Amino acid sequence: KTANRMVSMALIEKEAKKIYKQYYKATHKDGALDRKTKELIALGVSAATGCQGCLKGHLRKSLHMGITLDEIREAIAIAAGVAAATLIDATDIANAELGIVTDDGDD
Repeated sequence: KTANRMVSMALIEKEAKKIYKQYYKATHKDGALDRKTKELIALGVSAATGCQGCLKGHLRKSLHMGITLDEIREAIAIAAGVAAATLIDATDIANAELGIVTDDGDD
């Protein structure tokens, strides 16, 4: 452990921390998806969910694994598109609640 490492799990009960670490290790090894693909997914999800500590960690890990900046950009761009879709869903809900019906032909 390094002195500047975040201690984000310092207040987590030991058994829960152990289970989480086992889960993380099991899900990030090669399987149906290779580790690189899994890391890019983790990076994109971290960006989309706004988990800053996760994003920093996955950026470092991605670079350490040899993932290129272009691959990182693409993963984040996909995540941004998915995150933006939540705003579109919110406008659909607002339109329905307000009784607004539009058909502007942009589909």
